[in-house]
Amino acid sequence: MEKTFELLEFNKINQMLRGRCDTHMGRELAEDLKTVSNLKMVQKWQKETSDGCAFLLKTNLDLSGVVDLRPYLARSRRGGILTSYQLREAGETFSAFRTVRKVLLDDSQGELLTLGKAVKTFSNLEEKLLKTINEKGEVVDKASDSLRKIRSDMRRVRNQIQRELDRITKNASINKYLQENLVTQRNNRYVVPVKAECKGYVSGIVHDQSSSGATVFVEPMAVVEANNKLGTLQSEEKKEVEKILRDLSATLSQSSEEIWETLNTVAEIDFVLSKGRLSLDMEANEPLLNDESYFRIIQGRHPLLKGEVVPISVELGQRCHTMVITGPNTGGKTVTLKTIGLLSLMAMAGLHVPAEAGTETCIFDGIFADIGDEQNIEQSLSTFSGHMKNIINILNKASTRSLVLLDELGAGTDPTEGAALGMSILEHLHSLRARTIATTHYSSLKHFAYDHEEMENASVEFDPKTLQPTYRLLQGVAGSSNAFEIAFRLGLEGDIIERAKAYMGEEQLKLKRLMENLEESQRKIHQHQKSMEEDREDIDRLKKKLEEEAAELEKKKKDILQKAREEALTIVNQSKRRAERVIREVEKAAREKDEKVRHHLHHRAREDLKEEREVLLEEIEDFDTTTHLSPEELKKGQTVYIKSLKLKGTVLDFTESGEVSVQAGVMKISTSYSDLVKGSEGSGREEKRERSTSSGLSLSKSRDIQSQLDLRGDTLAEAIDKVDKYLDDSYLAGLSRVDLIHGKGSGALRKGLHDYLSTHSQVKSFRLGTHEEGGAGVTVVTLL
Repeated sequence: MEKTFELLEFNKINQMLRGRCDTHMGRELAEDLKTVSNLKMVQKWQKETSDGCAFLLKTNLDLSGVVDLRPYLARSRRGGILTSYQLREAGETFSAFRTVRKVLLDDSQGELLTLGKAVKTFSNLEEKLLKTINEKGEVVDKASDSLRKIRSDMRRVRNQIQRELDRITKNASINKYLQENLVTQRNNRYVVPVKAECKGYVSGIVHDQSSSGATVFVEPMAVVEANNKLGTLQSEEKKEVEKILRDLSATLSQSSEEIWETLNTVAEIDFVLSKGRLSLDMEANEPLLNDESYFRIIQGRHPLLKGEVVPISVELGQRCHTMVITGPNTGGKTVTLKTIGLLSLMAMAGLHVPAEAGTETCIFDGIFADIGDEQNIEQSLSTFSGHMKNIINILNKASTRSLVLLDELGAGTDPTEGAALGMSILEHLHSLRARTIATTHYSSLKHFAYDHEEMENASVEFDPKTLQPTYRLLQGVAGSSNAFEIAFRLGLEGDIIERAKAYMGEEQLKLKRLMENLEESQRKIHQHQKSMEEDREDIDRLKKKLEEEAAELEKKKKDILQKAREEALTIVNQSKRRAERVIREVEKAAREKDEKVRHHLHHRAREDLKEEREVLLEEIEDFDTTTHLSPEELKKGQTVYIKSLKLKGTVLDFTESGEVSVQAGVMKISTSYSDLVKGSEGSGREEKRERSTSSGLSLSKSRDIQSQLDLRGDTLAEAIDKVDKYLDDSYLAGLSRVDLIHGKGSGALRKGLHDYLSTHSQVKSFRLGTHEEGGAGVTVVTLL
């Protein structure tokens, strides 16, 4: 398939991927990208690309800090010593490994997440390298104790030399012999520039002279010994640095296998992200895949064309497996072939394709193409011979699971013989059931396709009004070369065109017109089918949308009902626990009291609990049992319940505006169908609500509670009954303090109330009133 890759320019896709990689290793993978014929492998690659897109839509990952360490690792394995710059790059790469792993574990998914987990970190080695070698690639003083001492001694000796040379250059008796008042170096020795003619006046060793000969560089005798010492220290420094670099290289070598594996993993990550970037840049989609020799491209665009590209839609492999495309020159036939071929290659290489979602491609065993001018002067091949040599190679390799693309089949030789050869080649490929697409100008090939089952004509559209190609592919419709029309548009004189028509002969012209009429009819049928298909797709989309909305509404309804049940049951259970607690406390408080009082309190608490539970359970049941009435169920004279007004009524009539006229008592009301339920259900709820309004749990009653309760003249049992309800209402109303007026009398009522209050769960504390508050005739209660 190498020839196919070349003809379809797959190498340019490689280049586009390569340009989107951050690392040298990733670029190598992009350059080596090829197709495979394994469905599961391609599906995995496609998933990788989709995961890369999903990741890039959320964040980005810059891998440019990852250096290709493979040459360094190979050298260290051989016992070689890496430079300080190379070791610094290794440390920075390990730092990049940590970043890659963290970002992918936090933000990626699927195949990309799997790769992120495979990235190893080398924290200890990273720390050691970055602490030993600074950003300039220099081994730092603290790399070893020996190096620290050597460099300290070097600084001391340099300072000593500098001081001595400063003294010499400032000496008036010597300064006049100097070319310049500065200190420089020659042969790693500190020297001063002396005028050549005065060198005998400065005691020292001459190390060099200027190119002009006017200056000699003299090492004064006063610094010779210090320069010697400095040279010795520099040699020691070099040896110590070399030892440090050797040790670090050896340490790196010990982890070389794991580092190499991680480099390969990071290269894969870089490659996956480059595939994602290419997909996003092309506005591409993941194709559906099959191994059944069927493909369907929806609005596919050639990825290498610049500017506005007219997309194509094409399907092959179900109704038919051979297609013949006709139409004018420059109408887009060759581009159509290349688009189909290149998108198929991209899909089989794990790349998204620049086409609409729903595009499906096949995993072929081979894709073969004969496209373009095959003339080869060096091999003495004509255009026809070049095509034939290529086609013979294709025929020898093609199978049922092949895609064959033939451009201008039979061209380059005598039209009659070329057309006959073209039909024979198509027939052979058709018998193999290879998926074949051929372009041609020969009418006989169009007729050949009409005469064979599972063959189909297609054409690139030509606008007869503008005499311009539209570049759209019309499947199922044969096309014409439109040679006369194009020649006229290009400026050929009309009388020449008329003479050409005369040469065709009357029978040929009739056949041409007949074919044109047939093609026009096919085109209209195709357009009608396309319109019907679009309508069907619109209906399917609308149906799907309505089904999704209905499902969402049903889900919301269930969620609301479930939440209401849970909340109501919680209230019931809380009320049960509270009532039972009250009963226990009352029984405890009244255990030593009058038996009738105790029995009365016990019975009242149990009745309140029962009533409250029944009301709440009825409300819960309403969520499930409420039956809304549809327009078909409603009849005149039917009893209904109006939810919004909480009233029963009788259906009178149905209005034109879609509402229902209902008689409710003396009122005549118009309302919607959705506001009505069956009358028996509404009545049941109404009765329950009436019962609930008499319950001690009424919030509206609680809001109107007074801060004082007068109990004067009541028996103890009557007083406790009132106080129990009053404290509940006060608590619900949010009162923190209430006054119980019981009078002074014999003190029996006050004592009984105090015994009761001391066990009440909602009472924080209580006391007798002050003189201003009523003294011993009033008990002031503080609530929780």
